[in-house]
Amino acid sequence: DTTNPRVTIINPLNRTYGAADFPLVFNVSLNENGTVQYSLHGGVNNVTMQGNESFLFGTGFNATNSSMADGGYRFRVYANDTSGNRNYTEFVDFSVDRTPPQVTIIRPQNITYNFLPIPFNISTNENSTAFYSLNGGMNNISMSVNGSATGFNATNTSIADGSYTVRFYVNDSAGNRNDTESVVFSVDRTPPLI
Repeated sequence: DTTNPRVTIINPLNRTYGAADFPLVFNVSLNENGTVQYSLHGGVNNVTMQGNESFLFGTGFNATNSSMADGGYRFRVYANDTSGNRNYTEFVDFSVDRTPPQVTIIRPQNITYNFLPIPFNISTNENSTAFYSLNGGMNNISMSVNGSATGFNATNTSIADGSYTVRFYVNDSAGNRNDTESVVFSVDRTPPLI
């Protein structure tokens, strides 16, 4: 046997992984029995993957990683078959973004509005999608992108008098969500009785 093993990287894929994807599972298969290690650091630190036939040997290999920081990575595979033939050529580039987007509320402010429509305006620190809710997430209203995918607007023309807590729900392109930002405001369009 003088043929190098054929390596197929099943996971990770060439994409960005968010917080919901962790722990990240790495999967590799070989076309023959062998052993596999991987590195995220160009071979400086190699991690042995568990084989499907024993701890080391097999044709299918798995490993998990839950401690990766945000950033770009190259998943490189180091495979050896049982005859000592090697394949160190296979890799996949991917990135990790586990940080939720930052949200800045511009409007509404913590005041009483005596006019309609009520403006809703936020900005984020990265490309996102945004919604707002006046009832704790039971009804989410989509916000329009304002120029770039980091500014969002909406207006409400039918809001009744009362006190409201508006909560914003923002998801970045990696699926990370920030739903911690809210503001309390009031609407009072009823003139006083004389």
